[in-house]
Amino acid sequence: MTGGDGPKPDLRRSSDSKPLSWTERVEAWRPRCPGPFSLRHRLPLLLWLPQYGGGRLLRDTLAGVTVALMAVPQGIAYGQLAGLPPQFGLYACLLPGLCYALLGTTDAVSIGPTAVMSLLTAEFAGGDPQLSVLLAFFTGVVVLTAGLVRLGFLVDFFSVPVVSGFVSAASITICSTQLKGLLGIKGSSGKTMIGTLRHVAGHIDETNLWDLLLGTTCILLLLGLRWLGQRAGSSTVPVGFPAPQPPPFALLAVNGTREGAGLLQLTRQLGLGLLVVPLVSVIECMAIAKAFAAQGRAQDSSQELVALGVCNLVGSFFSSYTVTGSFSRTALNHASGVATPMAGVVTCVLVVVALAALTPYFRFIPTASLSAVIICAVVFMVEWRMVPTLWRCRKPDLVPLLVTFLVGLLWRLEYGILLGTGVSLLLLLHRSARPKIVVTTKWTPAGGQPYLLVTPECGLHYPAAENLRDRILAAARGSFPAPDRPAEGEAAVSCAPEVTRLCPADTGRAGVTEGEVKVTRLAGEGAGDGWTALDSEANGLSDGQAGEYSKTEESSLPVVLNCRNIRYTDFTAAKSVAAAGRSLEQTGAGPLLLLEAKPSVLAVWTAVDPEAFFICCSEAAAAQRVDDEARRRFADEGLMHCGRVI
Repeated sequence: MTGGDGPKPDLRRSSDSKPLSWTERVEAWRPRCPGPFSLRHRLPLLLWLPQYGGGRLLRDTLAGVTVALMAVPQGIAYGQLAGLPPQFGLYACLLPGLCYALLGTTDAVSIGPTAVMSLLTAEFAGGDPQLSVLLAFFTGVVVLTAGLVRLGFLVDFFSVPVVSGFVSAASITICSTQLKGLLGIKGSSGKTMIGTLRHVAGHIDETNLWDLLLGTTCILLLLGLRWLGQRAGSSTVPVGFPAPQPPPFALLAVNGTREGAGLLQLTRQLGLGLLVVPLVSVIECMAIAKAFAAQGRAQDSSQELVALGVCNLVGSFFSSYTVTGSFSRTALNHASGVATPMAGVVTCVLVVVALAALTPYFRFIPTASLSAVIICAVVFMVEWRMVPTLWRCRKPDLVPLLVTFLVGLLWRLEYGILLGTGVSLLLLLHRSARPKIVVTTKWTPAGGQPYLLVTPECGLHYPAAENLRDRILAAARGSFPAPDRPAEGEAAVSCAPEVTRLCPADTGRAGVTEGEVKVTRLAGEGAGDGWTALDSEANGLSDGQAGEYSKTEESSLPVVLNCRNIRYTDFTAAKSVAAAGRSLEQTGAGPLLLLEAKPSVLAVWTAVDPEAFFICCSEAAAAQRVDDEARRRFADEGLMHCGRVI
């Protein structure tokens, strides 16, 4: 017998067979443990590289060259948007493509600098190159750790309205920050839309008409060439590659000198950016990966986190600031017919060529044209169509979108996404705590007895437990819809519209001897009020006295809890269901009947109080149980039905 790992792969062949190829050897030696721990899962490169051929190489080369024509000028422009020297934008385009080709799961995703990441880097690093690199390092550590411990599912808690509101607010904020460069106004304008507009309004008389003319012309040209994917560039960029070096964990260069600053002090300077920047980078990358995922290929959010974390972690050792998936470059990559992530390697090679040979010519590109590049790149990211779509589909989802958009636009972007996510989670918790519960009044087909069918439309956890118990008891005690008269032939035993009950009465009242008073419960309208006095005058009771007997003889309908939608539960929910069952027994409605309950749910509920309810395998069995309980109760209390005891 072999061990748990199975027999070792036999790499030998017989003398008349051909030797194994390297792809077959990789296949033979891959780990035997399936799923997220397999080598193919951790290195998606092994999925497409063995089948790589000339056709795919041609497609990837064309796509890589096309994306590089956009990435080089965009990288320079985004470097300036981040408040850094323009070469940092190109440094951010170097290694991410290589790392993502090795670890990424989506063919078309283009990793590199983006407008949103550049804006957040400028906000939290304050234009300091070393703090920007350190922020990229921490982003890589956080995202990589989240991917390794399989926390990719957390991304699903950021709803589409929140992401849409954030992207729209960021786009408008980025456009507003470029007004200064477009108008040729000097000086710092802040990082928010309000601060930028105030600065521009206060210095509007300093507008450079030539810059305004050039910027406007560039915008018109870029909009006209938008579908061709052509863009402009930046200013002076030094020639050469960044020297590999670790991020500055303890020292910062200030005015050419080294000043001591501990790691704790540096993290304090980055502040909320240590949470917001990794969060936004993950949301942006995952949204793009899902949008451009290949058909038929499963998306692994955790592996995407691993790939993104490695891109930032490795890039921080080569002077790169935080990178993520770029929507514009990914869309161009997809439209160019990309076949595999190898296109990112081609783009990386062309960026290396640009750094080595073309950087002296970048200084001829004016700043106004760079502002035009950024504005044209982000203006179409404003998702205004989302508002009418949500209005038609589900209006409450507009709340987190508007909160994210307005707070991010008028205050700060990081507060917008945090508050919007909080509002979205509150709506989710409210739906979980107050699920829709359908209460239907039905009749048993054999005995014509009314009962309530209660159907929750989602799982049952502790936030919704008390609400479900209250709804069950309120419905059983009379707050339920009046049952319709059963159709002819539906109730075989019920041959009259009323059920007559004989109940004890006080003696000594006018016309009433020690005996009984007739009360009735109608089978049609008004039955929801319980047992009511019938013909009070014939019994010698006044209207008020009849009302007293109506209140004291309160009755409850049997309740059948349809559990077909309850797929998960907990201890608190089990306690509440058991309490509802005990309360129903005390009011005379009999035990709570459970219908279509899953074994996993029953295992929890029966462990708490197995005597509080009765399990039924079908609705017919539940109806039979209602009839049996009614016969038992009627017989015990001396009830008459159609002139005979049942």
